[in-house]
This record gives sequence, structure tokens and C-alpha cells, in this order.
Amino acid sequence: MSDLINGIDIGDAGDFRERASVLSLINNDSASISGSIGLGFDQSDYYRFTAPESGSANFTLRGLSADADLLLYDSAGVEIDYSEELGVRDDSINHYLTGGQVYYIEVDNYASGTNYILDVNLSLPVDITSQVQEIYIGLLGRAADYSGLQYWHNQITSGALTIEQLRANIVSSQPEYSQGLGSMSRTDALGVLYQNLFSRDPDGEGLEYWVRGGGSTVSFDQLVLALVNGASTVDRSLLDTKIEAAETFTNSFDGINYNAEKAAEAVQLVISPSALSLEDLVGYYEIISVDVQYDSGTFISLTDDIAAYMTIATDGGIFQHVTLFGESIDLYGEIIAIENNNVLVYDESLGESYWWGAEYNAPYLTTDIYVDAGGYTETDYWIML
Repeated sequence: MSDLINGIDIGDAGDFRERASVLSLINNDSASISGSIGLGFDQSDYYRFTAPESGSANFTLRGLSADADLLLYDSAGVEIDYSEELGVRDDSINHYLTGGQVYYIEVDNYASGTNYILDVNLSLPVDITSQVQEIYIGLLGRAADYSGLQYWHNQITSGALTIEQLRANIVSSQPEYSQGLGSMSRTDALGVLYQNLFSRDPDGEGLEYWVRGGGSTVSFDQLVLALVNGASTVDRSLLDTKIEAAETFTNSFDGINYNAEKAAEAVQLVISPSALSLEDLVGYYEIISVDVQYDSGTFISLTDDIAAYMTIATDGGIFQHVTLFGESIDLYGEIIAIENNNVLVYDESLGESYWWGAEYNAPYLTTDIYVDAGGYTETDYWIML
């Protein structure tokens, strides 16, 4: 069966990386691919492209009728990112690309074969909020306070300051930095920086390079950038999880209730995005917000219209009390299984089972639920009390 790139028939896309089809970009930054996999020997489709410039890229795999996965490789064929959502849920990869470098994207058949649509977007707007949180996490070891985040965001979007100048400002002018990383030896500070960003110690080779080797003269505002840009897939995934936890924390507390110690815990407690167990989840939660994305593309937020709390017991039992638009309902269920970051839940009220795509970063729990009958994805943000 033929595959199409931007509506142009290319025949069957390459089944191996060495035979990858060249991906033509519209206006040098986007493409839309319609294809199919899973018939005969056609178990994977590979596409090759060159990043026109450095920046964030998004790849979204949608329109599936059976399970398929999405993988991103560098020019040497080393896997640098992936998305393996369950069933027919959309797969999505967000990754920072280096301009002029060759990359490969693979659509991989998981089950019985499927048609698919692959959207490529290399011109995402810069997420200033996430970049500021990343700097706070690396150099200060905490989530940003709301007023500080808004101040720096406004300075950068107005053109009064660049993100590079913000990093330099924190290193050269902020007492919190000078009393923390700035007061340490380079060896000790590098160890703290790795822990802040990736929750691990630097490897011996990296430590030697940045302390006594060719990187020993790199300033810390540039060093945090170098570590982030050179992060492995695992490190980048964990840092992204820290940024999400930081943003949730910052948005949950105003300037009066903000606590710097709790802000540090919000990101330091993120150890592994895949270390999820029933013991982790046991507790009492209150909901922060609910975002609903319908298959039609319509997006709504129920934050102002919903109040809820949830308890998860040691035996996996779940109780939720939900008030929505003034109406209250009690929901009962239980956790049947946990596989990686996916939680299989039986809902007694509905009489059926469904999967949570869950992320637990104490004290936060994010549940991403796909409901076939309703045709929408629902993301819930909970905080453990």
C-alpha cells in the first residue's frame, strides 16, 4: 500500500533505517504523512530528515486502528526518544533537535497492523515558562515562585531580557545562588547540579571533563545549558517530569502560601518517572484541575466547575467523591494491575475496566484516562494531602 508525504504518493515508505524515505518539509518546518504498517513484511516505516535549525520538535502519531509506536533516532541510528502509548491512543514525542543534524523517525507496528497519520512540526513556539522552571530547578534546586516566574516571563516576552541573560543573572547576581551552588567547590557544585537536573551523580568521565578537562572553564550558567542539551533520553524524560511537577506546584500556591522548602521537595522527590507501585499511590488526594481533550479537537478545562477528593487504600481500593456543576456523586473501584506507568482500574460504577496513564511525583498524581465510549482523553491533576 502506498504512503503519502504531504499528499504526494511515495510508494511504500522504507522498512529499514538504511532505506528510510526522505521527509520533505513544508516551509522548512512541517509535514503530514498518511501511511499504513502491519501488512506482510511492512512492519515499520522509516523517514529521514535534516533539522533546519536548532529548536523543539513535535511528532504526533494518530488515527490508529491498532497499537503502534513512535521512535526517534539520531544520525547514527541511536534511539533518542520514543512514545509507546497503549492501544489506539495517540503517540507523541517532543524533543530538542540540533540544526543541520540528520534524524530518523520510525512508525513501528505493535499488533495487527493499522493506517496512521504522522504530523511533524519543527516550529513549536518556545515555552518560556518551562525554560524558566528548568533554570530554577538546575541552579536553585526548586520550583519557581509564582511572582518570580511571572516577572522573568514578562521580561523575556517583552524583549527586555533573553533566557541566556536570565541564566547569567542568577549565577552572577542572585544571593540564593551565591549561598548555594556558588559557595561550593566546582566538584561539589557539579554533583548538586546533576542531582537537581537528573536525580543522579555525574559519571566519572563527565566529572573529569567538567572539573579538570576541556569543560573546566565553562561557567555554570553555560554548564547547565550544556548538560540539558546533551541529556540522554532517560535524563531528559526525568527532567521533563521535574518541570511538570514544578509547574503544578507554582500554579497551586500564591505568593502568600509559597514555601521554598516545599518548592524544593516538589522537584527533588522526582526520582524516576517509571518507579510506580501501589505503595506509592496509597493516600488521600484532592483534585487540582481536570483537562478534557475531545477527539474532535475541542479542549475544555473543568478546574472551576469541579471539586473532588480520592482515597487509594493499601488493598488497591479507590473511592472518589466528585462534585461537578453542583451535583455530587460517589465512585468506587479498585486497582487491578500496574504495568510501568500504566494503572488498570476497575470502575464498579461503570462495570468496566480502563487504563490510567499515570505519573506519580510525590505529592502529585497525574492520571491520563482514555475512554473509548466517550471518545476523549481526560487528564486529572491530584495533590496528596
